[in-house]
Amino acid sequence: MKKSILIYSLFLLLIAGCEKDLPLIPPPDPDPCLSTADQEWKIRIDFKFGNQDVTYGTVYTLANGMKVSFSCAQFYLSKFSLENQTINTAQTAEVVLAKPGGEVNSLGKIPVGSYDTLNVAFGLDSTLNYGDPSAYPVGHPLALSFPSMHWSWSQGYLFARIEGNYDPSEINGTHPGSNFNFHIAEFPSHQITFVKIPVTESISACGANTIRLKIDLEKVFTNIDLQTENNTATVTNKPLEAKVMNNLISGAASGQ
Repeated sequence: MKKSILIYSLFLLLIAGCEKDLPLIPPPDPDPCLSTADQEWKIRIDFKFGNQDVTYGTVYTLANGMKVSFSCAQFYLSKFSLENQTINTAQTAEVVLAKPGGEVNSLGKIPVGSYDTLNVAFGLDSTLNYGDPSAYPVGHPLALSFPSMHWSWSQGYLFARIEGNYDPSEINGTHPGSNFNFHIAEFPSHQITFVKIPVTESISACGANTIRLKIDLEKVFTNIDLQTENNTATVTNKPLEAKVMNNLISGAASGQ
Protein backbone atom coordinates (compact mmCIF):
# COMPACT_ATOMS: atom_id res chain seq x y z
CA MET A 1 0.00 0.00 0.00
CA LYS A 2 2.77 2.45 0.91
CA LYS A 3 4.52 1.54 -2.33
CA SER A 4 1.40 2.37 -4.35
CA ILE A 5 1.02 5.72 -2.62
CA LEU A 6 4.66 6.54 -3.36
CA ILE A 7 4.31 5.67 -7.04
CA TYR A 8 1.13 7.75 -7.30
CA SER A 9 2.85 10.71 -5.63
CA LEU A 10 5.77 10.49 -8.03
CA PHE A 11 3.32 10.38 -10.93
CA LEU A 12 1.61 13.57 -9.75
CA LEU A 13 4.97 15.32 -9.37
CA LEU A 14 5.91 14.26 -12.90
CA ILE A 15 2.67 15.70 -14.32
CA ALA A 16 3.13 18.94 -12.38
CA GLY A 17 6.67 19.28 -13.74
CA CYS A 18 5.47 18.79 -17.30
CA GLU A 19 2.73 21.41 -16.85
CA LYS A 20 5.32 23.95 -15.72
CA ASP A 21 7.16 23.43 -19.02
CA LEU A 22 4.06 24.18 -21.17
CA PRO A 23 4.24 27.64 -22.90
CA LEU A 24 1.77 30.25 -21.74
CA ILE A 25 -0.80 31.12 -24.43
CA PRO A 26 -1.47 34.89 -24.44
CA PRO A 27 -5.03 36.11 -24.87
CA PRO A 28 -5.91 37.07 -28.44
CA ASP A 29 -5.35 40.69 -29.46
CA PRO A 30 -8.52 42.77 -29.63
CA ASP A 31 -9.94 43.29 -33.12
CA PRO A 32 -8.64 46.74 -34.21
CA CYS A 33 -11.73 47.19 -36.38
CA LEU A 34 -13.85 47.23 -33.21
CA SER A 35 -12.00 50.21 -31.74
CA THR A 36 -14.28 52.89 -30.30
CA ALA A 37 -11.66 55.63 -30.58
CA ASP A 38 -12.50 58.68 -32.70
CA GLN A 39 -11.70 58.14 -36.36
CA GLU A 40 -10.69 60.37 -39.27
CA TRP A 41 -13.43 61.18 -41.76
CA LYS A 42 -13.18 62.64 -45.24
CA ILE A 43 -15.33 64.16 -47.95
CA ARG A 44 -15.18 63.75 -51.72
CA ILE A 45 -17.05 66.24 -53.89
CA ASP A 46 -18.06 65.15 -57.40
CA PHE A 47 -19.11 67.80 -59.91
CA LYS A 48 -21.87 66.72 -62.28
CA PHE A 49 -23.93 68.22 -65.07
CA GLY A 50 -27.00 66.06 -64.80
CA ASN A 51 -25.46 62.59 -64.95
CA GLN A 52 -22.27 63.69 -66.72
CA ASP A 53 -18.95 64.39 -65.03
CA VAL A 54 -17.86 68.04 -65.26
CA THR A 55 -14.56 68.84 -66.95
CA TYR A 56 -13.42 72.25 -68.08
CA GLY A 57 -13.97 72.90 -71.78
CA THR A 58 -16.58 70.19 -72.27
CA VAL A 59 -19.80 71.44 -73.88
CA TYR A 60 -23.09 70.64 -72.11
CA THR A 61 -26.67 71.29 -73.19
CA LEU A 62 -29.31 72.90 -70.98
CA ALA A 63 -32.96 71.85 -71.12
CA ASN A 64 -33.75 74.87 -73.32
CA GLY A 65 -31.05 73.87 -75.83
CA MET A 66 -28.50 76.46 -74.71
CA LYS A 67 -24.91 75.21 -74.92
CA VAL A 68 -22.60 75.93 -71.98
CA SER A 69 -19.02 75.09 -71.03
CA PHE A 70 -17.03 75.83 -67.88
CA SER A 71 -13.60 77.41 -67.53
CA CYS A 72 -13.82 77.74 -63.73
CA ALA A 73 -16.19 76.25 -61.15
CA GLN A 74 -15.19 76.38 -57.50
CA PHE A 75 -16.71 77.39 -54.18
CA TYR A 76 -16.08 77.23 -50.44
CA LEU A 77 -17.55 74.71 -48.01
CA SER A 78 -16.96 74.91 -44.25
CA LYS A 79 -18.23 73.94 -40.78
CA PHE A 80 -18.76 70.26 -41.58
CA SER A 81 -20.41 67.93 -39.07
CA LEU A 82 -22.38 64.68 -39.03
CA GLU A 83 -25.41 63.80 -36.97
CA ASN A 84 -27.88 61.05 -36.17
CA GLN A 85 -30.74 60.79 -33.67
CA THR A 86 -28.39 60.90 -30.68
CA ILE A 87 -25.12 62.52 -31.85
CA ASN A 88 -24.31 65.82 -33.47
CA THR A 89 -20.55 66.01 -33.94
CA ALA A 90 -18.61 69.22 -33.40
CA GLN A 91 -18.14 71.44 -36.44
CA THR A 92 -14.76 70.96 -38.07
CA ALA A 93 -12.29 73.80 -38.49
CA GLU A 94 -11.39 72.58 -41.98
CA VAL A 95 -12.32 74.59 -45.07
CA VAL A 96 -12.69 72.96 -48.49
CA LEU A 97 -12.37 74.74 -51.83
CA ALA A 98 -14.55 72.47 -53.95
CA LYS A 99 -13.66 72.08 -57.63
CA PRO A 100 -13.98 69.40 -60.34
CA GLY A 101 -11.72 66.38 -60.06
CA GLY A 102 -13.09 64.40 -57.11
CA GLU A 103 -10.42 65.43 -54.61
CA VAL A 104 -10.73 63.81 -51.17
CA ASN A 105 -10.38 66.18 -48.21
CA SER A 106 -9.71 65.18 -44.59
CA LEU A 107 -12.08 66.69 -42.02
CA GLY A 108 -10.45 65.61 -38.75
CA LYS A 109 -11.73 63.00 -36.28
CA ILE A 110 -15.23 62.23 -34.98
CA PRO A 111 -16.83 59.48 -32.86
CA VAL A 112 -17.50 56.12 -34.52
CA GLY A 113 -21.11 55.38 -35.35
CA SER A 114 -23.76 55.48 -38.06
CA TYR A 115 -24.85 58.89 -39.31
CA ASP A 116 -27.76 60.02 -41.46
CA THR A 117 -27.20 63.77 -41.94
CA LEU A 118 -24.30 65.87 -43.24
CA ASN A 119 -24.29 69.46 -42.02
CA VAL A 120 -22.26 71.84 -44.15
CA ALA A 121 -22.01 75.56 -44.77
CA PHE A 122 -21.73 77.10 -48.22
CA GLY A 123 -19.37 80.06 -47.82
CA LEU A 124 -17.25 81.34 -44.95
CA ASP A 125 -18.01 82.96 -41.62
CA SER A 126 -16.95 86.58 -41.08
CA THR A 127 -13.74 85.68 -39.23
CA LEU A 128 -12.46 83.56 -42.12
CA ASN A 129 -13.90 85.79 -44.81
CA TYR A 130 -12.04 88.89 -43.63
CA GLY A 131 -8.83 87.10 -42.68
CA ASP A 132 -5.43 87.63 -44.28
CA PRO A 133 -4.89 85.23 -47.22
CA SER A 134 -1.11 85.71 -47.00
CA ALA A 135 -1.18 84.12 -43.53
CA TYR A 136 -1.92 80.68 -45.05
CA PRO A 137 0.67 78.34 -46.58
CA VAL A 138 0.68 77.62 -50.30
CA GLY A 139 -1.94 75.00 -51.11
CA HIS A 140 -4.28 75.93 -48.26
CA PRO A 141 -7.85 76.62 -49.49
CA LEU A 142 -7.67 80.19 -48.13
CA ALA A 143 -4.21 81.02 -49.45
CA LEU A 144 -3.69 83.30 -52.42
CA SER A 145 -4.21 81.28 -55.59
CA PHE A 146 -5.06 81.40 -59.26
CA PRO A 147 -7.79 81.83 -60.22
CA SER A 148 -8.10 84.11 -57.22
CA MET A 149 -10.86 83.48 -54.67
CA HIS A 150 -9.87 86.53 -52.62
CA TRP A 151 -11.76 89.52 -53.97
CA SER A 152 -10.62 92.44 -51.81
CA TRP A 153 -9.88 93.44 -48.22
CA SER A 154 -13.30 95.07 -47.95
CA GLN A 155 -15.28 92.25 -49.61
CA GLY A 156 -13.19 89.29 -48.45
CA TYR A 157 -13.34 86.06 -50.40
CA LEU A 158 -15.55 84.96 -53.24
CA PHE A 159 -17.84 82.26 -51.86
CA ALA A 160 -18.23 80.85 -55.36
CA ARG A 161 -16.66 81.51 -58.76
CA ILE A 162 -18.35 79.97 -61.80
CA GLU A 163 -17.26 81.07 -65.27
CA GLY A 164 -17.56 79.81 -68.81
CA ASN A 165 -19.16 80.27 -72.18
CA TYR A 166 -22.66 79.99 -73.58
CA ASP A 167 -24.27 80.01 -77.00
CA PRO A 168 -27.72 79.11 -78.35
CA SER A 169 -26.30 76.88 -81.09
CA GLU A 170 -22.72 75.72 -80.61
CA ILE A 171 -19.42 76.23 -78.79
CA ASN A 172 -16.16 75.19 -80.43
CA GLY A 173 -12.68 76.42 -81.29
CA THR A 174 -13.88 78.75 -84.02
CA HIS A 175 -17.10 79.76 -82.30
CA PRO A 176 -16.38 80.19 -78.56
CA GLY A 177 -19.70 81.85 -77.76
CA SER A 178 -20.23 84.54 -75.13
CA ASN A 179 -18.93 84.65 -71.55
CA PHE A 180 -20.82 84.17 -68.30
CA ASN A 181 -19.23 85.21 -65.00
CA PHE A 182 -20.88 84.35 -61.71
CA HIS A 183 -18.93 85.68 -58.69
CA ILE A 184 -20.69 85.32 -55.34
CA ALA A 185 -19.41 87.15 -52.27
CA GLU A 186 -20.74 87.96 -48.82
CA PHE A 187 -23.33 90.72 -48.76
CA PRO A 188 -26.33 91.61 -46.56
CA SER A 189 -28.88 89.58 -48.53
CA HIS A 190 -26.66 86.51 -48.79
CA GLN A 191 -24.21 85.31 -46.17
CA ILE A 192 -22.91 81.90 -45.10
CA THR A 193 -25.67 79.32 -45.68
CA PHE A 194 -26.07 76.14 -43.59
CA VAL A 195 -27.48 73.07 -45.30
CA LYS A 196 -28.54 69.60 -44.10
CA ILE A 197 -27.98 66.79 -46.60
CA PRO A 198 -29.27 63.21 -45.99
CA VAL A 199 -26.48 60.62 -46.07
CA THR A 200 -25.92 57.02 -45.06
CA GLU A 201 -22.48 56.66 -43.52
CA SER A 202 -20.84 54.51 -40.85
CA ILE A 203 -17.64 55.79 -39.27
CA SER A 204 -15.47 52.93 -38.01
CA ALA A 205 -11.85 52.02 -37.36
CA CYS A 206 -11.53 50.02 -40.58
CA GLY A 207 -14.03 51.83 -42.80
CA ALA A 208 -13.39 54.15 -45.73
CA ASN A 209 -15.15 56.90 -43.74
CA THR A 210 -15.57 59.03 -46.86
CA ILE A 211 -18.73 61.04 -47.48
CA ARG A 212 -19.45 61.59 -51.18
CA LEU A 213 -21.19 64.85 -52.03
CA LYS A 214 -22.55 65.45 -55.53
CA ILE A 215 -22.89 68.96 -56.97
CA ASP A 216 -25.10 69.25 -60.06
CA LEU A 217 -23.94 72.36 -61.94
CA GLU A 218 -26.88 72.12 -64.33
CA LYS A 219 -29.01 73.43 -61.46
CA VAL A 220 -26.95 76.66 -61.41
CA PHE A 221 -28.80 77.82 -64.53
CA THR A 222 -32.33 77.20 -63.22
CA ASN A 223 -34.58 80.16 -64.11
CA ILE A 224 -31.63 82.10 -65.49
CA ASP A 225 -31.70 83.61 -68.98
CA LEU A 226 -28.06 83.63 -70.01
CA GLN A 227 -28.78 86.11 -72.78
CA THR A 228 -29.50 88.78 -70.16
CA GLU A 229 -28.33 87.25 -66.83
CA ASN A 230 -24.70 86.38 -67.39
CA ASN A 231 -22.62 88.65 -65.14
CA THR A 232 -22.74 89.30 -61.38
CA ALA A 233 -19.72 91.62 -61.33
CA THR A 234 -21.77 94.75 -60.76
CA VAL A 235 -23.53 96.08 -57.67
CA THR A 236 -26.85 96.11 -59.54
CA ASN A 237 -26.70 92.35 -60.02
CA LYS A 238 -26.83 91.34 -56.36
CA PRO A 239 -30.21 89.63 -57.01
CA LEU A 240 -28.51 87.48 -59.66
CA GLU A 241 -25.79 86.57 -57.15
CA ALA A 242 -28.44 85.35 -54.72
CA LYS A 243 -30.21 83.39 -57.47
CA VAL A 244 -26.99 81.69 -58.62
CA MET A 245 -25.93 80.79 -55.07
CA ASN A 246 -29.34 79.40 -54.17
CA ASN A 247 -29.32 77.35 -57.39
CA LEU A 248 -25.84 76.03 -56.59
CA ILE A 249 -26.96 74.95 -53.12
CA SER A 250 -30.07 73.27 -54.57
CA GLY A 251 -27.78 71.09 -56.69
CA ALA A 252 -26.05 69.56 -53.64
CA ALA A 253 -26.99 65.98 -52.78
CA SER A 254 -25.48 62.83 -51.33
CA GLY A 255 -23.40 60.94 -53.85
CA GLN A 256 -23.45 57.67 -51.89
